[in-house]
Amino acid sequence: MPETSPADGRRGLERLFPDLTARQFLDTCWPDRRHLASHGEPERLAGLCESPALQSIETVLAAHRGETRVVFTDQDGKYRQSHVQPEQAKTLYHGGMSVCLTHVHKSIALVNRWVCRLEKDLGLPPGFGQCNAYVLPPGRGFTKHFDNREVLILQLQGSKRWWVQPNREVANPTQNYILGAAVPPSMREYFPGIEDADIEAAAEVVDLRPGSALFMPRGTWHATDAADHSLSLTFGFFPPTPLEALLDGLGHRLVTEEAWRRPFGAVWGDAGDLKAAAERLGGLLEELGRDLQQWSPEELILNFKSWPAVQAMARRRYQRLGGVDLRVESTPEGPRACIEGDDEVVQVQVEDEMVPMLRWLAERRGEFTQAELHHAVPQVPGELMEGLLSLLEQAGAVAQRS
Repeated sequence: MPETSPADGRRGLERLFPDLTARQFLDTCWPDRRHLASHGEPERLAGLCESPALQSIETVLAAHRGETRVVFTDQDGKYRQSHVQPEQAKTLYHGGMSVCLTHVHKSIALVNRWVCRLEKDLGLPPGFGQCNAYVLPPGRGFTKHFDNREVLILQLQGSKRWWVQPNREVANPTQNYILGAAVPPSMREYFPGIEDADIEAAAEVVDLRPGSALFMPRGTWHATDAADHSLSLTFGFFPPTPLEALLDGLGHRLVTEEAWRRPFGAVWGDAGDLKAAAERLGGLLEELGRDLQQWSPEELILNFKSWPAVQAMARRRYQRLGGVDLRVESTPEGPRACIEGDDEVVQVQVEDEMVPMLRWLAERRGEFTQAELHHAVPQVPGELMEGLLSLLEQAGAVAQRS
């Protein structure tokens, strides 16, 4: 069966949760409101269940070009994982160990298209989503734990039972945590850990079968058990937090100023040096406080280091050139861009989602940055935006400025 893209027909989220529009999903679930499960026929996953690469441990290992881990419980009942070679993973799987294949979207084109589609639906730029594949033998699963990201699980083969429970102990954790394990040092300031507890007593039970989807906000407690051979995809998403945006912005800005790079003196050995260093730091903090009032929250978000595509856009400037007419025409085949200059007319069929970008550019005069364009039409994927700008450059409608 040919592999089809989730862009065919309804969008990714609306295929998975057909009772909600994408906007309703964002308003009621994303990113940290509630978990949500949905069940349907495997066909709604747009070729994932039928993909030759996603049928068994053998086929997914043959297609995968990234890191592979096996997950198991040691003699003391502790959760362990180990990096292994593909041939070892196959043997260990048949010996009863679960296998995780990280970043399978980099190896399997169809999975990558789902990542790109879901990033777009969730309002994230390229690079903020990823996908791991989990292959579990019958009777295996994962003990109670939570993750530090939003996750969306698609069940492709077999069935798996999930116990899902909102986290009352800590909201929006910054690290993964397995019940009973030592709390990571970076979390100890706000999460002391909890005693062992039976998740089955208070959790919602969700049975996933081929075609099922489950969304969970970061921090959601969950545990799993595979009734039979199970192959599923876990999409992870990393929308930035205010803390991350601020710390990243501070680092990028302050490193350019010599006063912030200058080291302290012998502050741990001389009281006079300590006093001088404290006064110097106090002065810098006062100056920083005044500067912060002038900082743009929007700029801090858009220039966050983990938004590589948006960072590149912010540095790229274009000039909308006069003397070239740009318009969008309706045709039986769909929308068409018409670029008309003095000497030639360029016509090209475009996707529906590119129409707002073309109309924005048609009305634009003077210079603009790609970041401004992205902000005006965030629904246009980065790759499409890049391709259309390149076409408009060739046709003489815009020119890139240094």
